[in-house]
Amino acid sequence: MSSLKPYPRSKKQPAWLFQFKDLKTGKWKQRVLNCTKEQAYHFKRQFDADHNYLKLHPEEIKNNISLITLKRAKSRFLKLKSVDKAPETIRKYRNILNHLSDMLGDGFLVRNIDNGIVEQFKLYYFDDHSKSGTNMALRHLKAFCSWCYDKEYISRKPKFEMLKTVKKDVRWLTKDEYQQLYSLVPQELKDVMTLCISTGARIREILMRPWEDFKINDKVIVLDPHIVKGRFQAALYMNEKCIEILERIQEQNPKGKYPFPYNYDYIHNRYDTVCKKVGIHSTTHDWRRSAGAWLLQEGVSIYHVSRFLRHSSTKVTEQHYADLVKENYSNLSDQIQDLIS
Repeated sequence: MSSLKPYPRSKKQPAWLFQFKDLKTGKWKQRVLNCTKEQAYHFKRQFDADHNYLKLHPEEIKNNISLITLKRAKSRFLKLKSVDKAPETIRKYRNILNHLSDMLGDGFLVRNIDNGIVEQFKLYYFDDHSKSGTNMALRHLKAFCSWCYDKEYISRKPKFEMLKTVKKDVRWLTKDEYQQLYSLVPQELKDVMTLCISTGARIREILMRPWEDFKINDKVIVLDPHIVKGRFQAALYMNEKCIEILERIQEQNPKGKYPFPYNYDYIHNRYDTVCKKVGIHSTTHDWRRSAGAWLLQEGVSIYHVSRFLRHSSTKVTEQHYADLVKENYSNLSDQIQDLIS
């Protein structure tokens, strides 16, 4: 029926090799699940239950492919993607597909999705969203259509043409801006800012996380796989400043469940108030971006900065910090000149 075993060859760990027999073709297939052991076995149990049902109702296999509705395909897509995609990504998929359902209706047959439907959705979504937001929606819809094509729900992948946009520079704080803001924010923001910049953490990865996730002796923060975007790293590494902050918080509130018992809105609003007061345009995500920018300015390689920020590839890092990377290339050229002169 199906089997599950560890898959150490995958670059993303933990990984599990899931093998199953396709009831339509009778052939064995496989896929890699990047998730925890519990999630992998939960997926296997659900798959086996569906498999047993279809064996008892073979008419479902023969007749339902051409009659798959958008509602049914959407439900299956989100269920399967939730195994190896972060919850934030699943939320975005769900939001985009709900917009598609609003436009077409839940009873719309997936087999009828074509180039015309994609263009219609683009105009529909663009009425209430920006160009960049519409392009993001199209990328998520493209993933859904590719999945439908793989499942043979549609016979041809529709074309996706993105809207032309002006690329915006990624914003980070200069060290002077950071010092100015740091001197004015309340203590709890100072602590969160220091943790985010020191570890390259996304702010949601440390807020409302229990003390068990902060391993002071090992100097690491264990990441929750349900929160981490991309799931490329299981822990963040802390410096001595981070350890001092955590020990101080622990000493001040020894019975507290969380070192940072604040929700995102609380931190964002207090930070935004200070930014407006001094006339600096910034968001809390700039702390993480600033960490990457400062490291590059100090001459750290693009590869190591990419790994520190847990980007999926160095290409992503280069897109975010194009100007700084070019500057580093210039410095390398100067070094070569010194060697050959």
